[in-house]
Amino acid sequence: MHRQPGALKQLIASEARLEYVVEAVGAPFDVKDSLKARGYRWNPEKHGKVWRTVIDESQLMEEKAFLAALYHRGDSRSEIIPIKSRTRFI
Repeated sequence: MHRQPGALKQLIASEARLEYVVEAVGAPFDVKDSLKARGYRWNPEKHGKVWRTVIDESQLMEEKAFLAALYHRGDSRSEIIPIKSRTRFI
C-alpha cells in the first residue's frame, strides 16, 4: 500500500476549486499546433469537432486573451463551461 501524505487535504481543497472547460469553437486548422502546445485536445468522437482543455479559474482571463490573439474572435466564439470536481468526469 502506498501512502500519500497530505492527499486528503489536497482532495478537500480541490473540491472547492472551480474549473472550466474551454472549447476553441471555430478554430481554423492552421492554429492546431498552437492549441496542442497549450494543452488542448482533439476528440471528435467524444466532444464533437472542437479543441478543448480544462483550466483553473485563475487561468480564465489569460486563456481568453490567448484565444483572442490566436484567431479571429477566438475569445468570444469559444465555449466556456464551468465544472465542479463532482461532475468533471461524468
